[in-house]
Formats: sequence, structure tokens, C-alpha cells
Amino acid sequence: MKKLTIIIAAVALLSSCFLAQQGQKTGDVAYTEKQYAVAAGLYEKELSASEPTDPDRARKTYLIAECYRLSSQTQLAEQWYAKAADMTYNVSDAIWWYAEMLKADEKYADAIQQFNVYSKEQPDKVDDANREIAACKDAIAWAKANTSYTVKNLDKVNSPEYDYAPAVYKDNSMVFTSDRSNSKGLYGWTGKDYSDLYISKPDGKGGYGDAALFSKALSSPFNDGAACFNKDYTECYFTRCGNADKTNDYCHIFKSVWKADSSDWSKPIMIPFFADTFNVSQPCLSPDGKELYFSSDAAGGFGGKDLYVSQRNSDGTWGEAENLGATINTAGEDVFPYVAPDGKLYFSSNGRGGMGGLDIYYTTKTKNGWSVPQNMKYPFNSGGDDFGLVFLPLNSGDKDSIKLKGLFTSNRGGGKGFDDIYMFYIKNVKYYALNGVTLQKQFSTVDDPNSQQTGTTTLAHCEVQLNVIDPQTQQPTMVAQTKSDTNGKFMFKIDPEKNYKVTATKPGYFSHSENFSSIGFSKKDSMVGKVQLVLDKIYTNKMIVIHNIYYDYDKWNIRQDAKKSLDTVVQLLKENPNIKVEIGSHTDQRGSDAYNNDLSQKRAQSVVDYLISQGINEQRLTAHGYGKTQLVVDCNPCTEEQYQLNRRTTFKVTSADFNLESVQPKNVVVDSSALKKK
Repeated sequence: MKKLTIIIAAVALLSSCFLAQQGQKTGDVAYTEKQYAVAAGLYEKELSASEPTDPDRARKTYLIAECYRLSSQTQLAEQWYAKAADMTYNVSDAIWWYAEMLKADEKYADAIQQFNVYSKEQPDKVDDANREIAACKDAIAWAKANTSYTVKNLDKVNSPEYDYAPAVYKDNSMVFTSDRSNSKGLYGWTGKDYSDLYISKPDGKGGYGDAALFSKALSSPFNDGAACFNKDYTECYFTRCGNADKTNDYCHIFKSVWKADSSDWSKPIMIPFFADTFNVSQPCLSPDGKELYFSSDAAGGFGGKDLYVSQRNSDGTWGEAENLGATINTAGEDVFPYVAPDGKLYFSSNGRGGMGGLDIYYTTKTKNGWSVPQNMKYPFNSGGDDFGLVFLPLNSGDKDSIKLKGLFTSNRGGGKGFDDIYMFYIKNVKYYALNGVTLQKQFSTVDDPNSQQTGTTTLAHCEVQLNVIDPQTQQPTMVAQTKSDTNGKFMFKIDPEKNYKVTATKPGYFSHSENFSSIGFSKKDSMVGKVQLVLDKIYTNKMIVIHNIYYDYDKWNIRQDAKKSLDTVVQLLKENPNIKVEIGSHTDQRGSDAYNNDLSQKRAQSVVDYLISQGINEQRLTAHGYGKTQLVVDCNPCTEEQYQLNRRTTFKVTSADFNLESVQPKNVVVDSSALKKK
């Protein structure tokens, strides 16, 4: 955990007192005083001097691991928890934290193994173990996923020590917290110097230059850091932990105001949100300056530290702190809030699984509170602690090449120090995509397309082709292909200012296409289109009614109003060139058998002739006049509606080969509204 993030009892003795007493301290004394860096060394010396049979070895081994964990030395903590897990003191806890340190060191497969061991040791905690196992699996997948973000270490700014919690200052400068070498003395929690606020200015090359102390007026003999500013940089809110009158103090938020007459900051004044026995830290002002967010371990919360908000009163003071609630806060540490210019709240938590340690999340304010926080995944998050995200304003020179940029802190592997500040950015590359889904129809009677359609459902694993249409010839050319996933979803990257045809095929289904146009997309930096492809199931040797095929009395020629329905059949057959069909014609029961048989055969043949005239191979078509042999309604006498139900034209697939290539134009579908089975 981080300095100013995990300080519970903030300050040990000043350096001179600390050094004078160090030789007299035991590991237990240093541990009680929360001087974890000191305690670890003392415990190790005590172990070296003890006998192998000393019954206290197991306890001290476990506490050494605890010291390294609490001072963010995860690799050493991992080694000592592994030893403690094979001993007799707090074995279950040792296994749990051993797994957590493996996760923090991004040894996810090993962590999964240890979480499984823990679930067997603690059957009542199997849900906790399974949550962490799922988080490890997510972390593996996230780390492998492609990302458009670039993350780089600000090596000119970072030191070998703790550098963290960047804040945006005027002229795009950065104010951050660091415990790099200074004259304050050593802090027993980490064994490092006390922290101060530093400033670094842009170096003109997309990064930041050397750092300098931000303000002597904001520097105390103890830990100062984690600052934020109002929009005109006349107010500074920051965290201070320590007090010269106490050896065991807490963190509080202080406010300082810029004094233009002296070009300096005023003496900081503490803002009293809670009793002095609670930590309050990591302030963040909303963009309009009306809200102050922060983290605290005040009583009545949900866990270690929770996020709170206070409203600014009309006189400039701050109102009572309000907990942000269970949607955001967890049983773990919820820290480092930041409200972006668009109103989203970013923060870090170790109570939601994640990739390890603190992960960065974001949430959006709604009418009913806050949306469920979303993990920002890799590369923002890692196995280590990731926190303190802020966005940077774009310079005039950035806007052509950079779409978004910002800063955050991490102690991930490969850094320069314990905590390092990283810059992230995404290039201003225009992005255009087409998202789609493959579906099939649902009917009130299963597998009966003559019954009423009740909706659609997912059709998984369809082959999907993307075709670009030549503007001159209007002919399609395939440019990409994919397969819809288990939810029927698929995605294509596309170019702007083009016309496309998307075709889906699946064995047992008629191929289906939809046209899509990206004309006008180039006016935007990014656009995502949507398309639905609804495929009809093939029912071999089952009659489906083709609606709206009407004939004049005692006639068999195709009327003009029937051609629209028949054109759907034409396009269906063109799209599925290996389908063979029978076109059937049926009459009502009036008239003689011979008359109806002859009339229905002529009408069926008229449909076949029309299909042939539209380019369908005659060898794929059969005409069959059924006369009145297959009545839908057997009635006597009948109503005109019943007679009409019996007078129908049908479509029946007689054979099919599903190695299909679609050439269907836009908006051509065969569904229950056009084709119905008897």
C-alpha cells in the first residue's frame, strides 16, 4: 500500500529519537509503532539469533511477511508468506496473502493454485477464493488484449523512491508527491524520507523535466502530499500526516490560498471533517469547485477506507461529509478519487478483485446515485498498485496527433522506484467500425414458420462476410470475414465514405444480407455503425405460404402487385444458388377437380416462368398444381376469408447445399410475413 494511502497512525519519532532508540527496540515494538521497514529488519535479526526449536519463529516469520506487504515490497512479502504458510502461525491467512502477493507480482497461474489451496483450508471462504481466481483469469486475458493506449514511465521525473499522486497545475505543470531525499528525516513506516510536494514542468518533448520543491509554505516536518487545485489555481487542498506534539497522529486535509501580493501560498489550515482519530486524505475538487471528494477510514464505513464527498457552502466552508455508498465503496481500500472534466469519477480499490493490489476504476453519476464501477483493465492496471489517475489538457500541438492523455501512478515491475508516475495517451487515429449481431426468428409454435412470429433470438457462430460495393459497377467484393460469437455478435473495422454489404451464412439457414453505408463518417473522429442479420431456418419439404400472390378470376398470369413478393423469392434463390424449390399453387374447393388442377398448374408454372425471367436456372425450379387436394380449411359452406386461406401459392425447399455465397442486395429477407407453411 502507498504512503498517505495506508497510514493509520501516521508519525513515529523524529529521526534523532528514532536512531537513538533503534538499538533498544524489538521487532514487536517497531511493529506496534507501525515502523514496518524497521520491524522487518529487527524480526529477521531475531530469527537469525533464535534456535530452530523456538516456538515464536512461526509468528515472527508471518509478521516479517506482513511488514513487507504493508511497506509495498511484494516480492519479499511473497517469499516470507510462502515460508509462513508451511509453519503453524496464522496458516490460512499466510496462504491467502501468499496468493495475493503472487497476484501482485503477476504470477497469476501460481496465485490461482494457492487460492485453491486456501479454499480447501477455509471452506466457508470459498466464494472469496473463487472471486480472486476469476480476477486472476480476467487479468491474464486483459494483459493479452490489444490496446490503443500507450503508457510510458516519466523517467526524468521519477526517483528511486516513492513518486506518486500527480495533480495538474497551471501551464500544464504537474504537482506530485515524493519522499526523495530531503532534510526531514526518516519515516519508520517505509524506512524512507518524509514526503513533500514537488513540481515538474513540461519539457517540450511530450514529457516532463526535472522536479523541484513546490512550496516551502506547504512543507512541514512530516508527510505532505496528494494535492489538488481549483480551476484557477488559487486554492490548494492537500494531505498532511503528522504533528510535532504527537508521536502517533493521523492524516488530515489542509487548505491553502494563493496570495498574489506575496506570490506565495498562505499558511495551511486543517479542514475538520471527522474526529482527530480518523484519517482523511487524497482530496479532489470537482471541476466546478463545488464538491470535495476524499478518502477516509471514519467509523460507519464499508471497509478500510471509503470515498466521501462534501458540498461547498455559500460562505466557502465545507459541509458534512457524505459516504458515496455501497455501489462504490467495498470492504477493502477505496482511495484516490478524481473527477474528470466529463464528470466521471475515477478512483482506486483493492476490494473488487482486479489485476492485483489497487486497480483504477471509473463510475458515472446517475439520478439514483452512481453506476457500477468499471475496471480500466490493462495497461492502466497491473499486478501492482495503480492509482492517482488524472487527465491532462491537450496542448495546441497535441490536438492533431493526440486524442487523450493523462497521468497515473503505479509500482508495477520495470519502474524506476517504489512508486512511479506514468503518462498515458491515445493517438488521434480515426476509428470506424461496424458492430453486428446474427439472429433467428422465434415463432409461437416451435419450428412452425406459419405460426405467429414472437420475436428473435441469438444465432451463434454464423459465418459473416463484409463486402464493399464498387461505386461504378455496384458489384460487391469481399474485404473481410469473421464469425459471430456465442452471443451472435461480430465486428468489422471499416473505412468511411463507402457502401458495404454484410452477409451471414450458417448451415441449415438461408443466407441473409444487409446493406450498410459509411457515407458521412469522415466528419467524425470515430463512428460505429450497427446492423442486424436475421436468418431464416430452412424447412426441407415443408410448404411455406408466399403471401400477396393474387390472380384475376379464371386467370393465371402474374399480376403487377404480386411481383414484389416474388422478388423476395428471386433474391432468396440468388443468394442461395444451390437451393432447389417447388412452387405450388392451391385453389379453394369450388369448381371441379379437373378445372382446379389445370388452373393451379398454370398458376404455379406462371410463378416459375417469372422466376426464370429474373435469372433463376430452370433446373432448380418445379411447378406443381395441387388444385383443391390440400385445403387449409375444410368447410362447407365457407366464408370468403376461408376461401382465401385455401387459395395460396407455396414455396418448398426440395434439396439444399449449404456451401453458399451470398449476392443478396439490401433489405431482402424471407420470413413468416412473406412465406408461410401449411
